[in-house]
Amino acid sequence: MYKTDIDFQLLKKNIKPWGKSQKTSWRLYELNEHKPGYKKHGNMWKHFQKHGVTQERLVDWDIPPIVGNGATFGLQQQLNSARPSVRYLREMNIYDDTNLKSNVTNDYIVKNTDDKHLARDVHSAIKDFLGPLGWEEVRFSRFQQPSGEVTLAHIDAHRQFCNMYDSLEDPVLCGEIKIGVMFLEDWAYGQGFGMGKDVVQNWKMGDFYEWPWFFPHHTYNNSNVERNSLTFVGRKRLRDRQS
Repeated sequence: MYKTDIDFQLLKKNIKPWGKSQKTSWRLYELNEHKPGYKKHGNMWKHFQKHGVTQERLVDWDIPPIVGNGATFGLQQQLNSARPSVRYLREMNIYDDTNLKSNVTNDYIVKNTDDKHLARDVHSAIKDFLGPLGWEEVRFSRFQQPSGEVTLAHIDAHRQFCNMYDSLEDPVLCGEIKIGVMFLEDWAYGQGFGMGKDVVQNWKMGDFYEWPWFFPHHTYNNSNVERNSLTFVGRKRLRDRQS
């Protein structure tokens, strides 16, 4: 969304060491923090309906909790007021079969739902919507946030995307990274998705929002119902791409 001074830097050069990449992202954010934190691109749900993807297929199964430590401790200007505690989140990648390097997550979905084509159908729906926007090589995951849970402020390093799609012949550049979210239920009072200085609320099921790849973001669910969403990381090639 916003041009930066490292748009043409190789993504793989910006993800290691982790601390340096985080400091770079926070610097870029400070240069752009006065700008809107997100752009709403419309609603994706008709594309999911076209490919037979119902809400039940997407959310009627639980994701096992995984450790989700606060990623930005020690790198923000504010000092920690308490010792960080281990937190858990529920997020699972849903790989397109054609890019499947590990079938662990697909096996979990099939075992728990007997839905053998969820990854294929979701991928087709996403391609219908994000393809015309210039997105390609899209990686996506389902995020399940129970009532009372939060995800602390953090900036993604995009390591997994780099591991999946980067190559010597066609290296991914920092400025080509795109990131977004689609909500799987209507907004409930007490829920929020923070992107930069802005907080998204009042969304409808299927609404899609994009935020800059180097912006901090966070979520909270202070409602009494579960919140589900799909998050996306993709690539949009720079027009004046340098060699």
